[in-house]
Amino acid sequence: MATPEDMRANAEYIRLADQLVDVPGGSNNNNYANINLICQIAEQLQVDAVMPMWGHASENPALPNSLLKLNRRVWYAALTTAILT
Repeated sequence: MATPEDMRANAEYIRLADQLVDVPGGSNNNNYANINLICQIAEQLQVDAVMPMWGHASENPALPNSLLKLNRRVWYAALTTAILT
């Protein structure tokens, strides 16, 4: 996922990405904290894992719970039990 702001920043992690998915910019509710968008992209691209990093949706138990409901299993790269407790 990369917002227009990410693209303009020309960060190294953007340049090194094998694939980018354009997402809306602005508030993180439009992108990195948007659980519906994250799950939609995960399902559309048939990803094997979601790495939430820090902040945004990573601390929201709705993310791992929503990923569990997808038509395919997606590995969530975080300690779900820590998030749910």
